[in-house]
Amino acid sequence: MKRDWELIRGILLQAEAAPAGTHLQVLEAENDKTTLAEVLEHIQLLVDANLLEATVVPGGGPGQGGFIIHRVTWQGHDFLNEAKNDAVWKKVMNQVKEKGGSVSMMVLKEMVSTVFKAYLSGG
Repeated sequence: MKRDWELIRGILLQAEAAPAGTHLQVLEAENDKTTLAEVLEHIQLLVDANLLEATVVPGGGPGQGGFIIHRVTWQGHDFLNEAKNDAVWKKVMNQVKEKGGSVSMMVLKEMVSTVFKAYLSGG
């Protein structure tokens, strides 16, 4: 399975929008083609990257399993402060596509930060 940056951003945005103290167990679907297994895997990737605190329960078959998103971490909020700007995000995603479509989270964070700083300075 490949990482889906749009799904990752969507999960983070929904977790950030949740009221303080709530634990998300349901997410709004970005598209009808995303499976529960893909969502679970991407939530686990966000936990691995220290952007979310969550519990993931993998299922034994299609449509099985679940999650509880406890909170967005400090690093998650820092990433979102720059990545939630649609203009910044679109520019970064276009740059990723131009370079072959695959980057690490570390590189993506750097790209988002660079584009965001240019955006703030009017560039």
